[in-house]
Amino acid sequence: MNRVENLRKFTYLSNPKTNSDQSLAAFVVSNCDLDNDRYKNKIYTFNGTELRPLTEAGEEASFCFEDAENILFKSPSKNRYQNDKAKDTQAPCSHYFRIAVDGGEASYAFSIPLAVDQLLPLNERNKFLVLASYDIDLPDLWQKDEAEQNAIMEKRNKPRRPHIINEIPFQANGQGYLYGKRSALFMFDALTKELELIGSDYPNYVINWITLNPSKTKAAFAATPYTGDDKFRWQPFARLYELDLQSEIITPLYEKLDQQLGDGFYIETVDQNGKATGEEELVLISSDTLAYGINQNNHFYLYDRTAKDLHKLSDYEIIYGSSVGSDVCLGYHATSYQTDSTVYNLIETKGYSSKLTAFSFVKEEGQKLPSLKQETLVNKEGACLAAFKLNIDTDTVLAANDCAALDAESETDSTCDFNSTSQCQASDITCTCADSNAANTACNCAKDCLFVIGLYGQELNELYLVTNPTNLIRLTYFNDHANLELTAIKPEKLTYTSPYDQSEMTGFVLLPPDFESGKLASYPLIMDIHGGPKTVYGTTYYHEMQVWANLGFVVCFTNPHGSDGYGNDFADIRGAYGNCDFDDLMAFLDCVLARYKEVDQARLGVTGGSYGGFMTNWIITHTDCFKVACSQRSISNWLSFYGTSDIGYYFATDQNKVKGLTLPEQAILWEHSPLKHINNAVTPTLFIHSDSDYRCPLEQGMQMHTALLALGVTSKLCIFPGENHELSRSGKPQAREWRLNLMTHWFLKYLQADKVDLINEFAKKIE
Repeated sequence: MNRVENLRKFTYLSNPKTNSDQSLAAFVVSNCDLDNDRYKNKIYTFNGTELRPLTEAGEEASFCFEDAENILFKSPSKNRYQNDKAKDTQAPCSHYFRIAVDGGEASYAFSIPLAVDQLLPLNERNKFLVLASYDIDLPDLWQKDEAEQNAIMEKRNKPRRPHIINEIPFQANGQGYLYGKRSALFMFDALTKELELIGSDYPNYVINWITLNPSKTKAAFAATPYTGDDKFRWQPFARLYELDLQSEIITPLYEKLDQQLGDGFYIETVDQNGKATGEEELVLISSDTLAYGINQNNHFYLYDRTAKDLHKLSDYEIIYGSSVGSDVCLGYHATSYQTDSTVYNLIETKGYSSKLTAFSFVKEEGQKLPSLKQETLVNKEGACLAAFKLNIDTDTVLAANDCAALDAESETDSTCDFNSTSQCQASDITCTCADSNAANTACNCAKDCLFVIGLYGQELNELYLVTNPTNLIRLTYFNDHANLELTAIKPEKLTYTSPYDQSEMTGFVLLPPDFESGKLASYPLIMDIHGGPKTVYGTTYYHEMQVWANLGFVVCFTNPHGSDGYGNDFADIRGAYGNCDFDDLMAFLDCVLARYKEVDQARLGVTGGSYGGFMTNWIITHTDCFKVACSQRSISNWLSFYGTSDIGYYFATDQNKVKGLTLPEQAILWEHSPLKHINNAVTPTLFIHSDSDYRCPLEQGMQMHTALLALGVTSKLCIFPGENHELSRSGKPQAREWRLNLMTHWFLKYLQADKVDLINEFAKKIE
């Protein structure tokens, strides 16, 4: 049976990287440490045939390949076995350890007296490009000796010292107060310990991303400037710069603030035959936001060095990153993976699933600018989280006639086991290699093998080998269902018609294991609404829903207008929050109730987080069909959200299709606020918020809670100390369990009141 406590047993794979010759990959494997209320992060290596743990202290989440043979990872202190993370009274310092990829004991490498955001090894050994944050009031702190630093920090961090803020943004979810923080680039010599600021002055910007060209002679980066005396930073837009690593001169390339520069790559173009041309281009993934606002899908742009402008390569919409929702993923997943001539890891959502597409840039003879070529590499229902390629000796990859593939159309998944002896074991399975002639010999799928970390079927995140777009060979069993004692329920799909534009919509239903057809009005139901709104629910494993289904609830979820994966028109609900999306959700609920007569229409519950919290608030103020609700990290009042959320000053106006706060515009924000309609609410509601959530601040839930109690409606507000907007997905283990136990108890009490023992069991868990 799926239980809340299964969260303790899950393993999370994240942040895969490859070394310079693509002979080896490394990634982070994370596990829950409930006693210490944290996650243990260790680095594993994978050479295509053998998977092995490399580190063991549990703090190794941030790393890079120093060269083909060594890995550098950041540690909280010089003693990597002590979890003594820097206190506010200490000056910033980043400590690094070195470990050989073939194992052995890690050794202390060096420390950099900065808050390092990214460490980029250069061609010359022991030389690094460093992206770091600094405080504009203390820009030269790193140049002072330890005694001076300690004196400055002690004075700066006196107890009860007030925060004096004169800029926005001044906070960020998961980061706390960040006013006065800027970015700078440094050169660092690990042998001499020499640290040098690049440029003659400290810039007044924040660097969003940085990328090196393959020869490591140039670095391009996007930075968002602070402008004006009051230091206002318009976050969605950025400027493009380039650093010459020899002269250390930074050159502005594109200074118009009219593009969301999401990512960038130096790419070698190919000819029509796929042969490298030797010409390098700077390619960007960006959106001008003109037609659909800040949630508009991206396009590929090329930086035209002659015109000093951006040239859109194609009208093809790039849905950048996997937006398939899940509560069983942890850690960082790079949205892109790049080789010299191809961008491999642009993961685009298609409806309720995601696919992996490779993009190359073809420049024919006489053609001034290249054209875009795309190829689908993974097109299997599920969520592709990250990808990487390895150059492998094909004689030792996998025995073709011993491997099984996951069939996208199959009801059952035939998978192959992976072990450390280099062979993939399964029996009576036909060859799944692209080369059908290799059926009785060693697998010759390709010398360049593509691997993905993903969620497929009802499996949690695992490592897979890609053999063709719909066939994946499972290589790891970190989350074996038998060992975890999971009984995952496969979602049933429903189609219904949107009342808004008559489009065909897809929804999903989880039925309890003991579900009896024909047993009318016997089962309670919970409708779960995703966040975003530009994300999606898919058929992947979702722990909280699986827990509720195993406790006897019918659980349903769908992707209303505003969701990702269906194009810009579908996702654009600016100025219409609570209209077409609300109608979609109610139409889906009607469809579920018509299809499953076994659901008791007097025992319906609703929940959702972030945008889903907004919709929960909107639902309880616009219908009384739900007996109980749970609103998580929600929006209730767009006017106060504008000034208190870390993104409010541009998100609230953009999503409500206004430009400022004139009286007519304030009226629009208020009209779309659930709090305006609070007098209609009668539904008992649990509000869950975190006191360090700067995305949907605590005050949003407090306003709803206070208003409901004043109206005599049952309401409970639960505040999680020290947690932020990511509580349900990457919060501390004890808080994640507490949250899910609290919600489960709330729904059991109102929707399964006859199960007294079960209600008491969960009541004890939240005492």
